[in-house]
Formats: sequence, C-alpha cells, structure tokens
Amino acid sequence: MKPACKPIIILAACLTSPLAQAHVNGLATGLFSGLTHPLTGLDHLAALILSGLLIGRLPGGHYLALGGLIGALGLGAEGGILWGAQAGIESLVLLSLPVLFAFQWARKPDHLKLAVAVMGLFMLAHGWAHGVEIHGLTQAFVSGFLLSSLFVAGVSASISRRMSSNAEQTHHLA
Repeated sequence: MKPACKPIIILAACLTSPLAQAHVNGLATGLFSGLTHPLTGLDHLAALILSGLLIGRLPGGHYLALGGLIGALGLGAEGGILWGAQAGIESLVLLSLPVLFAFQWARKPDHLKLAVAVMGLFMLAHGWAHGVEIHGLTQAFVSGFLLSSLFVAGVSASISRRMSSNAEQTHHLA
C-alpha cells in the first residue's frame, strides 16, 4: 500500500466509525430487510469488506475464518436478543472500524491470524448491537443479514486472495 493512502484510510475510519450507532429500529421486517441491511449501512459494509480483505490474506483456512465471522455475527445477534444491552458493546462497535483499517497493514501470517481473531470479537459486538437495537428482530431478518454478510465478506476475501497471489507472482518474477 502506498504511504500516501494511509492518511486517507485513517480519515475514512474516523469519519465512518460514528455511523456505527446509526441503526434504525424497526428495520427487522423480514428476509429482504436482512439481505439489504449490511449493504445499506456504510459502517456494516466497511466492516465486512475490511474483514474479508483480512481473511483473504490468511495463508489458509479462508472458509473456516468466513464461517467464524458469520458465526460470531449470528451468536452476537442472539446474545443481544436474549440478554440485552451489555457494557462495552457499542464501544467495541465504534472501535472496530479504525482497528480493522489498521489491521490492513499486517503482513506476517501470525499477525494476520491475530487480526482475524480480534475481528471475530468485533463481529460478535456488531451482531450483539443488532440484537439489542433492532426491536422485533426476526429469524428471517437474521438469516438474510448473515447471508448478505457472508456474500460481502466472501467476495472481499476472494478479491484479496487474488490480489495477494498476483503480488506474489509479480514479486517472484522480479
């Protein structure tokens, strides 16, 4: 990544993070709302794309990591429904975007694995916030939300894997 891009990414993280509390109650009306919700919120979309970019750079275990991401979102949503608001959840959601942006500079496999593990905690918090904030959360909404989230993160991971393999091929040719 070019050094000139870093300030832009940091600025984007700072501007996007406050949007994480912009969940609107009453959106959980069914499958269609669940499918579109991750695509219509800048904070959701950014978190899922950044997570996918990290997962795609892992040396292996991409499907396991994607499953963990979706599992954390679903588990968080169920926790929010069952146990309600918990101290620190919104703070984790707000912190997630700047940290996920910062993780993009991880290069070593061990650092990437740690970043993906921490990302799982953030996804649990994102799911939890949905379970708490969106009243009347239905299983159809949750299913759509998880399916759409898997799609966005999976596409991002695939793009990241291709970019990483192209960069390695270029490096070996040089």
